[in-house]
Amino acid sequence: MCIKRYLYKALIVVLVVLNCPAFAQEYFDPDGYYFPEKEIVVEGCKLDWFELRTISYNNNGKLDYEHPKFVGPDVSLSLVRTKDEEILNYRFPNPIIGKSNVQLTSVNTPIGIVRINGGFLDTWGMFWNLSDVVSMKTPVFEGTVSVTRNGKLVYEKVSRFTYWEGD
Repeated sequence: MCIKRYLYKALIVVLVVLNCPAFAQEYFDPDGYYFPEKEIVVEGCKLDWFELRTISYNNNGKLDYEHPKFVGPDVSLSLVRTKDEEILNYRFPNPIIGKSNVQLTSVNTPIGIVRINGGFLDTWGMFWNLSDVVSMKTPVFEGTVSVTRNGKLVYEKVSRFTYWEGD
């Protein structure tokens, strides 16, 4: 009876810790590739994906999931030119990445300055570890994608993005 009570208390502690926002914030891991649910083509270029890198699990060449290191953030954008399928990669300098607020602004690309402003549909992150997230099928991010060229807005639409954890 005493052992059952101890296990019950331990289970309650675990459930409280898992529901604690501070715990969730500490382990928020949105790293991976984000693909538009519906194709986005602007001035002959398709927005293929954007990639987020915020955490490293590499500890002296070994995977270490117990001691993640916060890095970057490092965010890139991949466009594909529709006429010849050439892949064009760009950076989002100075990205803001939070659970409910993501602000990405690219350098000048062939289509203009690309902005993606939105948030995650599930603020837990670690989409690679969620049983209800099907890779490249389940939307996990929603945001406004806009493109400005020569000071004029040439594209703006709210889009949802699916997820793939990548390499």
